Amino acid sequence: MRKSGLWLLFVTLGAGPVAWADRPAALLAEIGARGAAPVVHELYDSESWSTVMKRIAAGQRDWLLVAAALRKGTDAATTEELDLAVSGALISNARDVLDVFLDQVPAHDICYGTAEAGGHETLDSALAELHAKIAGVKKVNEARLAKSKAECLKLLREDEPGLREIYQPPPAQNSTP
Repeated sequence: MRKSGLWLLFVTLGAGPVAWADRPAALLAEIGARGAAPVVHELYDSESWSTVMKRIAAGQRDWLLVAAALRKGTDAATTEELDLAVSGALISNARDVLDVFLDQVPAHDICYGTAEAGGHETLDSALAELHAKIAGVKKVNEARLAKSKAECLKLLREDEPGLREIYQPPPAQNSTP
């Protein structure tokens, strides 16, 4: 009885990193065995979620495949975080982002500037990330990805005025009565 009580306490307080979360093949196997939703919940409730998101954002294809598999089990909050990580991967590996995702999810979920979600403190920082994403997407030269590339570039370019508006200081108030 005491053992199960300690186990419940451990599970309730949250666990450290999930042992299989540091290897894409192991994560995909876990998703295959248990389904995406339970794996997403376990990762999210552990220290592993942010590590997995950082690895996805780095853009290696095997981690993008993990992201695609995880997305099938996400809810609103985890979908937003996962899409933010995948969007970040446009900088280093837009080709694989387009190849893996844009037939599965709407382009606007992946191809966007990250003013609010990205937590940029300045317009320059937000624009630098946006321009890096655009540069990454421009490098994609495969004919079969041309439509996805064009759609993604269009959406990214459309985000610049919105970013400028978010970071623009409010107009000065006229203080004369």
